[in-house]
Amino acid sequence: MCRRLIKRIASMPAGVAIVAAINAGVADIQLLVPRALDFVKPAVEHIDNLNTQIANNRFAGSVNRRLYNAPDVTPNETVLGPLAAIIRAGLESFAPSSPLLKSAALKRVANNSPMTGGMIGRMVNTAVKSEAAAEIFLPAIRTLPGA
Repeated sequence: MCRRLIKRIASMPAGVAIVAAINAGVADIQLLVPRALDFVKPAVEHIDNLNTQIANNRFAGSVNRRLYNAPDVTPNETVLGPLAAIIRAGLESFAPSSPLLKSAALKRVANNSPMTGGMIGRMVNTAVKSEAAAEIFLPAIRTLPGA
């Protein structure tokens, strides 16, 4: 029972699945290819803003927010589309069995930027098959423990 309570307190409120999904994807991108986020600065700023709103009020954006007089949190899915598409393209190339790839919210928002997802996906697939990929990922690999 206690474990369940801890998990519930530390998790995102029901109703903001896209924020949780993008947070997970951004964490991976920041570790591996932080410069990729330079291309989607408005989306990164927007997700940071959403995280701040939720951090300031535990029930902000929740489907039950009215019960707690909490504010609504409205992700702008058009702004987040390119970032979601980059996350999905990366997952499809590097982690096709990831549970995050099954996120309906991430898929829905990524569909707002199908060309971005397609182009990034093709670029990632091309890079994976070339020696140049090592140069792209080498700085991140060097910072990993034990490297």
